[in-house]
Amino acid sequence: MSDLVATLRSASGLKRLEASERLSHMPAASRIDPLAVVALDASTPIAARTNAIYMLGRCGAAATGPVARLLSDAAPEVRAAALAALAEVDPRALAPRLTAFWDDASPLVRREVVKNLRAAPDRERLLQAALADSTSSVRREALRMIARLPAGGWSGELAKAFTRVRIRSGAERGGLLEMMIEEEAALGALLAAAGEPELPDAVAPLAPRLIEIAGDPDAYDTDDHVEAGKLAAELLAMVGVPRAHLGALETLLLRVGLKRYVIEQIVFAIVKSAPDEATKIFARTLARGSHVPDEILRAGLDRARAQTRRR
Repeated sequence: MSDLVATLRSASGLKRLEASERLSHMPAASRIDPLAVVALDASTPIAARTNAIYMLGRCGAAATGPVARLLSDAAPEVRAAALAALAEVDPRALAPRLTAFWDDASPLVRREVVKNLRAAPDRERLLQAALADSTSSVRREALRMIARLPAGGWSGELAKAFTRVRIRSGAERGGLLEMMIEEEAALGALLAAAGEPELPDAVAPLAPRLIEIAGDPDAYDTDDHVEAGKLAAELLAMVGVPRAHLGALETLLLRVGLKRYVIEQIVFAIVKSAPDEATKIFARTLARGSHVPDEILRAGLDRARAQTRRR
């Protein structure tokens, strides 16, 4: 067993993978002791310790003891991994601990707290705190968690979170990529709030930025896994825009380089915003040289007629 522990402690990822493969053929109860030795040893490389902790998380409730001891480790990577492992081996033991761990200095730990808030007794308060966290990764995790929850009156807070992405101080805002990813997470959460009656009012002030994102050809690129442009267009189609922004929305129908799906959602956004003016708007854009496919415009007009009849 000592040679197995030594290999698990290795700084070489390949050697640890080989040891992990050997362990996978052992009964779960037999895996706990060698993994605990590695995980609890502060002199072992962090990567080896966290690997051992994640493997402990697949050993069942019998691993709760060593995993719980690691929650107070000096290394934030180890504390975060221990939280994730405890969520696997004993989620009921984890839930009451989450509030205490929210004050951890490391964003790695706070992010892991947010990942496991679904069953926490203090979930709403901690999610509110996470949306205002100083680190983008924690805020993004909160947005993703809210998107997975049943609709619960988050529209206003989500709209504020979207607005704050670009106005935070430099250190909190993060780089351009982080801002884009955070905006994308906020858009996903807003779309998930589709059933909330206050959503249109919450989103209305965001219209200029949503139109800007939807109209950026680079904001929807499936090859680079960028979907902000798609999500912004979908949100516009869902709630529409105030009449003051219809002109900016109409201009997007003349934009070159937008994907067909985005154009379709923009057409639907115009219909949602002003169904009685849709025919005039589409005729005007065609006269100005728009190349929107006829079938998309017809679908938009059909939707406009149906929307007008419902009124």
